[in-house]
Amino acid sequence: MWATTHPPCSNSDNITLAAYNLPFSAINIPSRDGVIYRGFFVPGSLNATIIFPPTYSSGRSEGLRQMAIMAKHGYNIVNFESRVCTRKGMISLGYREVDDVGDVLAYLKQNPDHLPLKLDHIGIYGFSSAGATATMAAARYPELAALISEGGYHNTDELYGLGEPSGFLQAITFAEMQLAYRIDTGEDPANLSPINAIPKIVPRPILFIYGALEQSLPGARLQLAAARAADPNTSAELWVVHDANHGGYLRIVGDEEYARHVLPFLDCSLLAAHCDEYHALWNTPAPFF
Repeated sequence: MWATTHPPCSNSDNITLAAYNLPFSAINIPSRDGVIYRGFFVPGSLNATIIFPPTYSSGRSEGLRQMAIMAKHGYNIVNFESRVCTRKGMISLGYREVDDVGDVLAYLKQNPDHLPLKLDHIGIYGFSSAGATATMAAARYPELAALISEGGYHNTDELYGLGEPSGFLQAITFAEMQLAYRIDTGEDPANLSPINAIPKIVPRPILFIYGALEQSLPGARLQLAAARAADPNTSAELWVVHDANHGGYLRIVGDEEYARHVLPFLDCSLLAAHCDEYHALWNTPAPFF
């Protein structure tokens, strides 16, 4: 557990959005803990912004292909590095990282001249542990108007691979893992529960993206059900990508098909544009369901 919460920074600053022929600037985002997060800002032609929190221990060059698809469509993009790439020293697998999203929102509000953004048109995208972070952040910060969560866990048991213990020794092991997390992070492992955050997000729109071969797909279905139970009229959808495992969605479908699903969702959710296209997509059978 200590190794899980204290990974090395997997930074890769040798790759930037210049590889996608996009203009960008390096930014420094101050945190409430007094450290600085390095990030990228991509100016867009639309009055809407997508925040990309980092996955696990990644640097600011993770997820560039997804950023490029949204940026080329006109969205402003803001991303930042994992807390272990600063001197914070550890990660909590999603829960404390919600504070980091709050720091980004504060930065955007305090820099209107440097970043000419409309702060009521902000979406958040996260993959894996960042999908959990994005979900819990959307529940905490109402200014996040739309959520895309890819491949995130839905609760602690799924994250740790814990099911019903098959015996006494396994029950002890599960309890030790949860205690170790509490000791390492100072947080209750029960906080790692994106599914409990879902009712606080709706009726804001949510798009879940998971692979058909993904272990966490049942949890995605539970999250979708939780959103629809909380508000039957909410715009919550699940895109299951055929033949994809964890993280392989864009590689399987390609940029064009990925954009066909994601961009109308963002346009309708943040700009009230292309809503007919978005609703037609989800009401019509698609080849990747």
